[in-house]
Amino acid sequence: MNETQSLVTSMGECSLGMVGKDHVKALSVQLDVERNHATVTVALEENTEEEQLRAFNKLAEVEMMFFDDVSMDVCLSDVESMRRKRTPAKQLAYFA
Repeated sequence: MNETQSLVTSMGECSLGMVGKDHVKALSVQLDVERNHATVTVALEENTEEEQLRAFNKLAEVEMMFFDDVSMDVCLSDVESMRRKRTPAKQLAYFA
């Protein structure tokens, strides 16, 4: 595993741990290597406003942990949309 893939894996595992495995249906991290920009997409078990806010707050902590390495966006989605999304060329991905 190279350094970039290790970064993506670390971001995914940290994001999953911070939000909580019991609260997540699916999670992906996609890293655009050329732009050094990651997108974390999460499908929550309970998609309530309260859970969304909690997830965003936890993922903001993850963003600060990796601030020196990569910029990051957070998206909330549903599982079906995440399954249909393909990883573009020149991007690395982590799925949980």
